[in-house]
Amino acid sequence: MVNLLSCYVIKVAHHGSMHSTPLDVYEKMNPEVAIISTKQEISTKSITTGHLTRGLFPHQSTIVALQECDINILTTDGSYESQKKEDDTLRNPAMAHEGSIVIVIPPGGKPHWTKLKDKENEVKDPSDSID
Repeated sequence: MVNLLSCYVIKVAHHGSMHSTPLDVYEKMNPEVAIISTKQEISTKSITTGHLTRGLFPHQSTIVALQECDINILTTDGSYESQKKEDDTLRNPAMAHEGSIVIVIPPGGKPHWTKLKDKENEVKDPSDSID
């Protein structure tokens, strides 16, 4: 039977909110890589520190669903990759920074991806850093 939903890469909807995509859809699609557009921002003033950083996206339920399906997770702000695992190491130190994510899928091949270290007003040829 042909799985018409099968894919290599998925762009997770709604910044990975808890209402983005249910686990059974990820299981059916079976992607290798999930891209989540995220940005942690200072949103309101806190009494003690003066600011509060919002860490709402991606939502933990989305992360758990993607991990259950053994999908590589990449975030544009590096928030997921910067989280520590149980052994106190970073999830993906090479991607634990803010930047654009570039994915190349050759015809009939497997995807290759990298994350650029974007700087304001910088234009870079992404083919220089594809792994």
